[in-house]
Amino acid sequence: MIATIDMHIRDERVLFWIIKQGDQVRIKQEDVAAQFGCCRNTAAAILHRLCLGGHLERHGVGKRSGYEYKVIPHEAS
Repeated sequence: MIATIDMHIRDERVLFWIIKQGDQVRIKQEDVAAQFGCCRNTAAAILHRLCLGGHLERHGVGKRSGYEYKVIPHEAS
């Protein structure tokens, strides 16, 4: 249970970090891994969950140069 809670906190931190980068940014999994002290596969899973959750849109096809992500704004309730 603690691992699940921690995973959500990490996802939120990555999302806020991406938002600080700008409106539409090119991000590599390696950049996320280095910034947050995790492995590349964990970074890929975080980015994937953020896309599935409707927080990010992924554009582009380049893996080595990273994908381009756009933050999807959500209305405050």
